[in-house]
Amino acid sequence: MKIAIILPHFYPYVGGGEKMFYDLAMGLVKLGHEVHVVARNVGEEYLGYRRLEQLEVWYCPWRSMFGPRARHRADRARACARRRRRSLDAVG
Repeated sequence: MKIAIILPHFYPYVGGGEKMFYDLAMGLVKLGHEVHVVARNVGEEYLGYRRLEQLEVWYCPWRSMFGPRARHRADRARACARRRRRSLDAVG
C-alpha cells in the first residue's frame, strides 16, 4: 500500500511526536508499505524532496497547521501529498 503521512514537523525537528511518527513510518516500511511523509519546510535547506533511509520526505511551503485557518492549511498539505504521488492509497 502507498501511504502518505502529513505532519506539521518532521526531521530535522526532534521531539516526541516526530520520533513517534518516524517509528510508525519505518514500521510500515518494514511491513512492505511504501511510505511518503509530507511536512512543512524548515528553512530553505529543507524545501522539496529528501530521502531519509527508506522514506520519501517532501517538505512543502505552508504556514503552521494550527490556528484559525487550520482546515485550509491541512487541505493544502493533502493536495501537496497528492501531487507528489497521484496513486496514493491512503493520505492522513
